[in-house]
Amino acid sequence: MQKNAFHPYTLHPSYVWAESVLNNIPEKYGKTLEEWLEIASNSCMDDPKERTIWLKDTYGLGSMQARFLVEKTSGIGGPETYKPHELVKVQYSGKKEHLFPICRKLEEVAFNLGEDIKLSPMKTYIPIYRKNVIALIKPSTLKRVDLVLSLDKSTQETSRLIVYSAAKPGDRESHRIEIMSVDEIDKEVVHWLSVAYERDI
Repeated sequence: MQKNAFHPYTLHPSYVWAESVLNNIPEKYGKTLEEWLEIASNSCMDDPKERTIWLKDTYGLGSMQARFLVEKTSGIGGPETYKPHELVKVQYSGKKEHLFPICRKLEEVAFNLGEDIKLSPMKTYIPIYRKNVIALIKPSTLKRVDLVLSLDKSTQETSRLIVYSAAKPGDRESHRIEIMSVDEIDKEVVHWLSVAYERDI
């Protein structure tokens, strides 16, 4: 099974946002980004948290700006550290390896929704984006993958579509479908993913 086969994963929005914050530092704090990176690199402190506090206290940087500078210079943040294929490989390793074909099929269904679909894997699931997150592909147990959907919260449950009880107040995700085999990715699954896609306009 080729877990590293090419799929057009997209840089996760959190990294895009972090890069935007870094690129705005010169205008807000008066030095070039290269100068700030050099300052952060030359700190004698090894602990990233201590370096972040030092940048804030010494130079008046905001918490986000200081943290992203430290991450950038420490090699623990930034787009170059984002390895989506490795994240997916870990999600479906060991006793969850047999679930991987379900993931690939759901990815295929998602990409067929439209050219504006993006997938940006995280540590434990793969978010599916249009403008916002419309669904999550999540290997929830050793026996199943959950397709977690962002639907209208008033949507009635069916025999397969059930309320996503793990959702927190304010979360977009509302319902989920349990999938235990590729054969279970049927017209109903495609329908509800399409509904999530169409309502995110």
